[in-house]
Amino acid sequence: MKVNRLQLPWIASKSLKNCHVRGVDSVLFDDTSGARVRAFVANKDHDLWMNYGDNGPMSVAIHPHHCRVTLKRVFGNVHNVFKDHRFDDEMLKEYKYVSPILKGTGSFKETGMIKYCKRYIVPIENEADLPSWRMHSVYVPGNEEAAWFVYEGVEDTEYEPYCWSNADLTKFDFSGLYQPMDVEYLKGLLKKFNVEVVD
Repeated sequence: MKVNRLQLPWIASKSLKNCHVRGVDSVLFDDTSGARVRAFVANKDHDLWMNYGDNGPMSVAIHPHHCRVTLKRVFGNVHNVFKDHRFDDEMLKEYKYVSPILKGTGSFKETGMIKYCKRYIVPIENEADLPSWRMHSVYVPGNEEAAWFVYEGVEDTEYEPYCWSNADLTKFDFSGLYQPMDVEYLKGLLKKFNVEVVD
């Protein structure tokens, strides 16, 4: 992928540091509805390692999307996290999510719904296609870097922002998340992606 140097201020203005979780940055390349393209970078200090195994409360709840998405791995060990209802290893609670990106202030409201299931992971070797209703989270081993592109499809008019977690999300701390990104920081991320900046 190549981006024009003149696009960098716009891309930076649409990108976020600590997006959804600490240590993970989001870079938006195209904001066209139905064809949006973004990328995520898990830096070494990320908290995605908390989403699988006996690592305590999850950092990112298992969630659906507002559209069909294709995840394409760039580098690193990136895994989808799913829940299997054939097993009852742990209890997950359902929450309704209000996005701080869309609403300015984020929140989670417990719905009272509970499921007993088991989390399992599927590595993203190249790419993974997820219908909007396919609920997942993301796992990257601790102290490892990883990156992946997200290609968005047509909006799902029936999307509801419900998610599942073993954490008490009513106490979720949004401080430090969704921080603005400057151009110099963006340039460092683009190098990790092998995205060429051209004149």
